[in-house]
Amino acid sequence: MAKFYFTYGSDTDYQPFNGGWTEVKAETMEQAVEAFCIIHPRKNKVIPCAMIYSEEVWKTTKTGMTGKNFGVGKRETIELKVKVINSK
Repeated sequence: MAKFYFTYGSDTDYQPFNGGWTEVKAETMEQAVEAFCIIHPRKNKVIPCAMIYSEEVWKTTKTGMTGKNFGVGKRETIELKVKVINSK
């Protein structure tokens, strides 16, 4: 399962948090976006975050290296997973 990072700026009218980020665990970026938007619905068809990063790129960003974005760390983790109970 890959990790994707959805960062927040200072626009709390549009974004759910001021600073920090949400970590989303999913197989693909598209799945991560859909999982994120279940919890934080799109506003006017726009994903309510500042930026979205793959884990590879995240590690090269200032936020990824310092663990802070506008003075705040990780806000939440969203994990997309399916638990099969009975496959018949």
